[in-house]
Amino acid sequence: MTAEADSDAKLLKTAKDGEANCLSAEEGGTDHIVSDDVREDRLAYLADMIRELQVMAHQSELETLSGILGLAHIEARQKLQKKTA
Repeated sequence: MTAEADSDAKLLKTAKDGEANCLSAEEGGTDHIVSDDVREDRLAYLADMIRELQVMAHQSELETLSGILGLAHIEARQKLQKKTA
């Protein structure tokens, strides 16, 4: 099994098991503590990146992917608004 296929299999298993954390601390997982400011900045960055990916998917006529990314963008923005409220 290739490294990419192995990684995909691990992510799929994580999604199926409903685990919240699929990455180790070295890979950017949540095994370490970050400040609220850093968390908020990351959330804003992720929301912006997800939106850009959504636009790209839509322009490429990948409507299902665009819709999924749209939902992820909404979730990120809602969580960001709750943090800043």
